[in-house]
Amino acid sequence: FSNLIFVIDHIKYAKQKNMIPVVDMENFVTAYNERHKVNKTLNAWNYYFKNISNYKLSDIYRSKNVYFSEDKRINTKEIYQDKSLIKVFNKFVKINPIHLKHFSILKKKYFKNKKKILGIHVVGTLEKIVRRHSLPPRPEDILKISVKIFKEEKCTNVFLVTEDLNYFEIFRDHFKNKLIYLNTPRSKSTAFGDHNSHFTNYSRKNHRYKWGRENLIDALMLSSTDVLLCTTSNLWRFAIVLSKKKRK
Repeated sequence: FSNLIFVIDHIKYAKQKNMIPVVDMENFVTAYNERHKVNKTLNAWNYYFKNISNYKLSDIYRSKNVYFSEDKRINTKEIYQDKSLIKVFNKFVKINPIHLKHFSILKKKYFKNKKKILGIHVVGTLEKIVRRHSLPPRPEDILKISVKIFKEEKCTNVFLVTEDLNYFEIFRDHFKNKLIYLNTPRSKSTAFGDHNSHFTNYSRKNHRYKWGRENLIDALMLSSTDVLLCTTSNLWRFAIVLSKKKRK
């Protein structure tokens, strides 16, 4: 979602300059690029989203009038706080139908007949070491806050999004059958070693593609909950943008 907000940022700039925006995540690879085609493309953008213009990359690189974006954000506001960026997102960024269908199936499976769901997104692992990120809370502290909000808001279930096994286990042990979660890879960080196995363990087929798809589905699922409790991340900010209703 950091990649996504970067793209939205530069779409806005391109349109202001009367340019035609094109997203190239084939020659400029991301953490989600596979070495072979996925969904008939090598462009990681198209794994998840439709093209934002009618031009193919092969046509673009034959043109004399091509400008490359800077490798930095232009706008400093967060996506959910900037109406102009939300407008760009809604107009130009279209999620591929295959993912919307998958989300619809999961939502029906896990959220049907649930009266009030507390959505929780807590990031651990890499948050502890990556620059400009806030230090994540201790598992027992985030659980204590979650239990308080769960009772105050009269929630019936918790939908948990986390890649950190420490958080997952403490929530599972406390909420038991009231906890809703998707079966995605999770890991425990070590003091002097790996902080997120997503970046080092590619044992499952199409791991990079699936990793990005899981992020997208997590945001869509969070956007369908009733109350939100989150640590700092762009994933939940997009959950706010994707939501069709306001929530605490």
